[in-house]
Amino acid sequence: MKETYRTHDPIFSVSILGDKKYSKCDTRNCFGDRSIYSEILKSNGKIVMLGSRFDKSLTFLHFIEQEFDVPYRSLKKFTGKKKIGDDIFDDYCYFYVRDPPDLVKVSLKNLENHLLDKKILSYKNIGNGRVGIISSLDLYNECTSILEKNVNYLIEH
Repeated sequence: MKETYRTHDPIFSVSILGDKKYSKCDTRNCFGDRSIYSEILKSNGKIVMLGSRFDKSLTFLHFIEQEFDVPYRSLKKFTGKKKIGDDIFDDYCYFYVRDPPDLVKVSLKNLENHLLDKKILSYKNIGNGRVGIISSLDLYNECTSILEKNVNYLIEH
């Protein structure tokens, strides 16, 4: 079995099987244009949800929200110590947080049903669990189209 590579993003680290070209991704902006999510989109990577709910496992949506500059999120700077190997140093990163977090509630059931209806998202039952898969490019294009019509589509009203 191939070894995996884990990105150094302090909030949304991703484990990658295979090619290590993603080691150069920007880890200072979790969902920026040089983040791992941007690279996943550029290579039309597949997003696989292993036994988890759609609304709890699609972090890629935050990348789309930041690209689209939705009004209910804003960039927030986080600071702290980072350890890579034996090196420990001060570092920072930006995360596109809900603003304000207590008042904005994410609601993805309509999106999930829409993607299933359009056959962009699919699920397969395996044993007692369920696996979902979706193309990052299809998800990006569909969400962008939806957000152009309704910028608040992904939140409760």
